[in-house]
Amino acid sequence: SFLDSGNLTVLKPIAELARFDATMNFKQTQLIANYIDIPLEFRINSRKSDPKRSFFIALGGKVGFNFHAKTKIKFQEFGRSKTYKEKYHWNINSFRYGALARIGYGPINAWFYYSGSRLFRGNKAQNMQNPAMWSFGLSLATF
Repeated sequence: SFLDSGNLTVLKPIAELARFDATMNFKQTQLIANYIDIPLEFRINSRKSDPKRSFFIALGGKVGFNFHAKTKIKFQEFGRSKTYKEKYHWNINSFRYGALARIGYGPINAWFYYSGSRLFRGNKAQNMQNPAMWSFGLSLATF
């Protein structure tokens, strides 16, 4: 789990945090950072006259602004499932940017995004690497 210590975000075992103990059965921990993203891409279609039935490739990027961050811990205590949530900024970058690529046919495409910015601000993360995020997937755009 994460602990804010002197304006640094520190990764610690959950059992070391004051509100939890080692006897609890931990199921899941999450750090959730929500961003509003603004994409920009340049697309080339194989058939300009009929883009709904053409092969395409797109390159571009996106910028995003963090509007919400929290941690979520699921655990069992005395045989009952419980969830603990804590809303906090955790020194998460307020701004992110990265490169975006798409390839597809008609409404179906595969995409890949690589963030050029790190998850945490500057050198505010301790006991962990400051990750650069990436994601990929398939999408269907029917309109």
